[in-house]
Amino acid sequence: MRLALQSSVTLCAADLFNNWGFADGGILDDVLYDIEDQCPSLVSDAALGNGDGRSFSFAHAVLIRLVEECLLPSLPRKIQTYRIPSTHSPIRAEEHESPEGLLDTAVTIPADKVIEIALQIALGQAALSAPHSSFSP
Repeated sequence: MRLALQSSVTLCAADLFNNWGFADGGILDDVLYDIEDQCPSLVSDAALGNGDGRSFSFAHAVLIRLVEECLLPSLPRKIQTYRIPSTHSPIRAEEHESPEGLLDTAVTIPADKVIEIALQIALGQAALSAPHSSFSP
């Protein structure tokens, strides 16, 4: 198993206001490489889809959880977000929300924390489903 190339990930509030935010939804790719490479049965596309039309890729489920647990609480004011199954950013600010006063807010999350959350999601899904049915952030 190789070490993640990144030692941390920085999530910026400005990305909540952009369909292509969070590196077009791929901001965690390097950090999650090991998990995806070593545990393909937990993170494969075949494991997605729970029948309600709201499936997320493994990396997007992790990103949503990190945004909700780390970035949103750091904002100077609360904003409403929504989750969207997409090939782009899976979590965005509601359209009525204003980016004013938020664009300079960012949090840096150590790669270890990203991997911890990813393993929680993967192991939680493994425990809930046989075979795996979906990823839930």
